[in-house]
Amino acid sequence: REVLYREGLRERIVESDGRLREAIIERMQQRVSGELPEPSERDLVGYYTDHMDRYYREPLLTVDHRYLATDPGAGGAALLAALAAGEAPAFDPAPGGERLSRYGESMLRAQFGGEILAALQSAPVDRWLGPLESRRGWHFFRVRERRAAAPLPFVRARDQGLADYQA
Repeated sequence: REVLYREGLRERIVESDGRLREAIIERMQQRVSGELPEPSERDLVGYYTDHMDRYYREPLLTVDHRYLATDPGAGGAALLAALAAGEAPAFDPAPGGERLSRYGESMLRAQFGGEILAALQSAPVDRWLGPLESRRGWHFFRVRERRAAAPLPFVRARDQGLADYQA
């Protein structure tokens, strides 16, 4: 390990690796500045209020979800019409379940992709849409509730605020 370390120094790997450079810079900043004093609760609340735009909960959606592992083809329109009429045609078990309650937009994007998220963002409430294709299969959705982005209460933002304050 020592031989590999010294060889890495000799080959100046640190100069081409951004993560190593940042780790060294951070370590040196700590040496120069010493240990940071712990801010008071008043300092943190003040920092939080001055920078509230950083401490928001992302928009949330509650959606009903129906899923097919295979392309419904021409039958997709009939399935959509049946859902809209309040019928319950047969579907495959939905990944994540049939009701996705208060999912953050980032979670929906990660699970279903950006195109489906965009469709959900613009979809009217209480109207079924689909079939929409993801890497997992074919989906039908009905938006039940939208919650706009909202400021996080201080107690939920405190740890992030402390890290930001110290940085």
